[in-house]
Amino acid sequence: MCGIRDIGGADRLVIHKVISLLLIIMPFSACAEDIRSVYTKLDEAISNTEKYKAEKQKSIEKQKLLLRLARNADGLYEHSMALYLEYRVFQNDLALTFLFNCIDLAKKMKRSDLESYCNLLVAHQYVVSGYFTNAEQYFENVNPRLFKGEQLNTYYYYKNHLYRELEQYCSDEVLRQRYRGLALTYLDSVNSTLKPEYELYYQRRCISLFFKQEYEKAMRINDEWMKNVRPRTRGYANMAYYRSEIYRIRHKPEKQKYWLALGAICELECAINNQTSLWNLAQIMQNDGDLKRAFNYIDVSWRCISYFSPHKRSWVVVPILTSINENYRGRLNNMNTNLLSLSVIVGFLSVFLLVALFVVLKDRKVITKSKVDVQQAYEALSGLNEELKLLNARLVDSNRVKDEYITYFFHICLKYIEKLDNFRIKVNRNLKANQIKYTIQFTDSEQLKEDEMKGLLNHFDTVFLHLFPSFIVDFNKLLRDDCKTFPKESGTLNTPLRIFALIRLGITESSNIAEFLDYSPNSIYAYRARIKNGAIGNRVDFERQVMEIGLKGI
Repeated sequence: MCGIRDIGGADRLVIHKVISLLLIIMPFSACAEDIRSVYTKLDEAISNTEKYKAEKQKSIEKQKLLLRLARNADGLYEHSMALYLEYRVFQNDLALTFLFNCIDLAKKMKRSDLESYCNLLVAHQYVVSGYFTNAEQYFENVNPRLFKGEQLNTYYYYKNHLYRELEQYCSDEVLRQRYRGLALTYLDSVNSTLKPEYELYYQRRCISLFFKQEYEKAMRINDEWMKNVRPRTRGYANMAYYRSEIYRIRHKPEKQKYWLALGAICELECAINNQTSLWNLAQIMQNDGDLKRAFNYIDVSWRCISYFSPHKRSWVVVPILTSINENYRGRLNNMNTNLLSLSVIVGFLSVFLLVALFVVLKDRKVITKSKVDVQQAYEALSGLNEELKLLNARLVDSNRVKDEYITYFFHICLKYIEKLDNFRIKVNRNLKANQIKYTIQFTDSEQLKEDEMKGLLNHFDTVFLHLFPSFIVDFNKLLRDDCKTFPKESGTLNTPLRIFALIRLGITESSNIAEFLDYSPNSIYAYRARIKNGAIGNRVDFERQVMEIGLKGI
């Protein structure tokens, strides 16, 4: 087993190229089965279509600049041919324009070989774009005896291509058989003149075997072709397309779609507007029912093909567009039918919801009104409860006052009975002692009444302040500072305080108060008016506030 050092320089160069090609091809092989990943890359390529076209335009502008700088016929021919090569799959009309320039330049240079070769290229460009009558006319201007080697092989290949296309698009069966016979004749010439050193050897060999329906051999040649072509080139796009065709014949749809997608990516990246892979992939997607992808792919393909302005591709793409459109219309009709059904259902549901909403709103109004009524009843009940509490407090207070004053009343009564009895005894003694004059003098004086009245008021003050110890303070809180009133001695009341003390006990009539305090009713009324005028709040509520003094503590 020889080592790498034993290999010659040429062999090492070959090995280096093979390794480089493997490194380039490996990313595609690694994801050979990952069809979704390739679809994602295809979507990215579609989104960058305008960028690829812009890059192509930059390359074309550079060639146009070189053409303008050319100073002789050779230079003009060389750069016109370069522009044809740029335009041949990008824009058909301009590709033909520069070929016609090349024909004129070849005539000026008296190069019949170049003129004949340019006519061959024009004929092939017409074949590619579907103008077969024009192509046959320009083939008549070609002299194959002027060609040698690869150019002669190209002539046979282009003639074979012409008759293959005529066979495919001809509806007359007799003419179809004639075109097929001519295509096979030229295919034999292609194979007899094709040599491995030609640049397009693998491509033409693979296509020849495919046309002869020798698919196993075609796949083996395609494998060799894949090893010898650079990715992201027009050659790689052609290789991927024919590989997908072989998988189609083998009934392997997933691999067919995978290689069509790879071919479409290369077509877009190389700004190839004369596309094949993308619209074929769109047709498969349409047959699979993936109308969204089918429409997207055919739309992009149609725009590219329209820019290229071919005649033939329109024949192929328009039926696909029509089929996709019909499927879309069918799906839209189904969707409209479903939408109509849903609209009817939604209509019924809307009516039901409106009725339900009406009922709910009605019930809500009733509930709201009930809540208001309950709240009002609650507030009324709360007010009654407060009044009940106040009445209860007053009742408790009244009972307390009653108990105190009943005890006080009996105590006073006993004292006055005792005093009355003492007065009787004293008068009786004086009469028995014949002290009539002294008795008259004694009973004629009002001092006794004044003393008893004073004693009665003192008893009243004592009992009242016992019942309401904070009365004086609470009473003065209801008055302004300049109207406050205080007794001269602690534990007693003055006249205004006694008046409102009696009011606090429930004696509100001025005549009753006057009788108790031994004042005239007018004097009592004046006292009451003067005190109420000094009230802090509303004077009308003053006496009610006085009657509530001491209730909070009960």
